[in-house]
Amino acid sequence: MLSRLRAVSDPVVLFDMSESTETSYSKPGGGTFSAEVTRVDEKGIALRLGEEPACEFFLPYDRYPWFRYGSEQDVRAVERWSESHLHWEALQVDLHLDALRRPERYPLTSSVMPDLPLRVPTS
Repeated sequence: MLSRLRAVSDPVVLFDMSESTETSYSKPGGGTFSAEVTRVDEKGIALRLGEEPACEFFLPYDRYPWFRYGSEQDVRAVERWSESHLHWEALQVDLHLDALRRPERYPLTSSVMPDLPLRVPTS
């Protein structure tokens, strides 16, 4: 069940899923840590984090350009290495969750790799 829409600027927290009945898994030693790219479209990607409470972020390509140039398969291949660390192996992208929650503290310091072809998402 979806609850409490939150308005947060870039990236956008789409919704709080704290009342969700979705099944999640636990890492040895504690908490629930999972991540899934739930949507890839022409504007960006939606990323769901399974934690307490679970939430979903929208990462627009203008702020996170690396995802625009990867294949959909590579973009969806997110790994959650720890409670606060997301990794995309094929894209060579690492994101700290605090950078998603508080983007004003983390100005964009990387640029798009110009030697990669532009991927046009198909819907």
